[in-house]
Amino acid sequence: MAGRSVFDDFNSFVHMILGFVTGFATATYAAFIAPVIIAVYIAYETSEHEREVNRIGDFIEFIIGYIFGLSTSIPLFMVYR
Repeated sequence: MAGRSVFDDFNSFVHMILGFVTGFATATYAAFIAPVIIAVYIAYETSEHEREVNRIGDFIEFIIGYIFGLSTSIPLFMVYR
């Protein structure tokens, strides 16, 4: 039986917060920084020496944060434009 590899440590929440910030930046005037954050995150994750399952879990955490950041920032950005 495989162990849980999503939200299993403190770094998991850091991945989600980084994804949230990136998603929020994508929908605002700071959209130029989002591709940079994504590229640095992918480079960091691929350079880490950990199991593939954990790496996939890290990307899932990032994507969850990204989607949450987009979903909260778009309505705010449209209202306060």
